Amino acid sequence: MITRKPRYTLADQPDADLQQEDIRDSRGRRITQDYVDAAVADVHEKVSRGRPSLSAVRQRSPQVTFRLPPELRERAEA
Repeated sequence: MITRKPRYTLADQPDADLQQEDIRDSRGRRITQDYVDAAVADVHEKVSRGRPSLSAVRQRSPQVTFRLPPELRERAEA
């Protein structure tokens, strides 16, 4: 069984109440729930699984499947 180390750890502090607390980012902008939602959406957009598309962003690459005799396959792989 494979045990994977988590990619991140949660802080040992309670969640911030963004409506009550005035928390700012490194540029001095106030962090609100809309700010957090936009940041999470941005990360999800940039992080993807699998290989990148050969066609366009967020589009499945076309595939062609066919059978070959072993000799021709070896030549194609070479």
